[in-house]
Amino acid sequence: MKQPLKAALVGCGSISQRGVLPHLACSDAKSRVQVVAVVDVVADRARQTAEKFGVKAWFCTMEEMLANTDLDMVLVMTPIQFHFENALTAINAGKHVYVQKSMTATLDQSNKLLAARDKAGINLVAAPGFDLFPTTLRMREIVQSGLIGKIGFGYTYAWGFGHEFETVRNGTDALNNINPGWYYKMGAGPLPDVTIYSLQLATSILGCVTKVTALGNKITTARTWRDETFQIEVDDNVVLLMEFASGAIVTGVGADTAGSRRNMWGSIGLYGTHGSLEISDVDGATGYPLKFNVFGGGLGQKVKTWATAFIKKTCPRKSTCRATTLRLRKVISMLTSWNW
Repeated sequence: MKQPLKAALVGCGSISQRGVLPHLACSDAKSRVQVVAVVDVVADRARQTAEKFGVKAWFCTMEEMLANTDLDMVLVMTPIQFHFENALTAINAGKHVYVQKSMTATLDQSNKLLAARDKAGINLVAAPGFDLFPTTLRMREIVQSGLIGKIGFGYTYAWGFGHEFETVRNGTDALNNINPGWYYKMGAGPLPDVTIYSLQLATSILGCVTKVTALGNKITTARTWRDETFQIEVDDNVVLLMEFASGAIVTGVGADTAGSRRNMWGSIGLYGTHGSLEISDVDGATGYPLKFNVFGGGLGQKVKTWATAFIKKTCPRKSTCRATTLRLRKVISMLTSWNW
């Protein structure tokens, strides 16, 4: 049996407290990854995190951690603006790196990380992991099979939200009093922090994007957390339009607005020349798609064509074949709509 990878987690804020560390504390995860150190610029937060999750060592700087810890990989969970610096430090130390989304704040930073990765010969991955999720792979197979024809249009839905409202930020100790101010500064905001889910899901299914255009503005000038006011430095209301190499045109949204009660957060709809595909269930904790429907499709079109011809041939008078027509319509409906 392989030994679990030894990992250090950098950034003990909201995503670590409510998501990453609880997951890595599960038995199935612990058999693969062992967290041996945590790092945070707030000493009390680093110490209390280590105590809460049973981690042996805690530090306040990457340099101190790397100099005193035997490990295989580094998990970068800091605010987006610090992803590049921390990931590069870990790569230069010869460690494998996992970075929370978005990988960096700029394209130039991403290219530099990729170049450093190639030079060091390590693995570099970034969230979210849609491309590895079984439902995503099945949707991609259906699209690539041509079952719903050539995709013309699609939409994604993952609106932003105010981090100041998270319950993990409403306490009094170091683990529940986490300042959300980074979210409203340059390099962050709903687009790179939340819309990234939609972008990765869409590209995982459809492939490469060749053209992008967008409109954006600010609908809020300031946000308040406790007794502190943050000036909004980034657009918090953005709509994207992406053209894929296949010709499909897909929308994306990044906005700090109220959410839809009709469309699920993390959903996608794809509409082709012979049918459509729509997500029908999403995991609320991760945003990963769980179920989807396919309407129409190649088989359904053939059945519909056959059934129409059959009705015309065998039932020349509509009044004498109503029961036959209704039965066939039910069969057509069953065959032209699949649930996964």
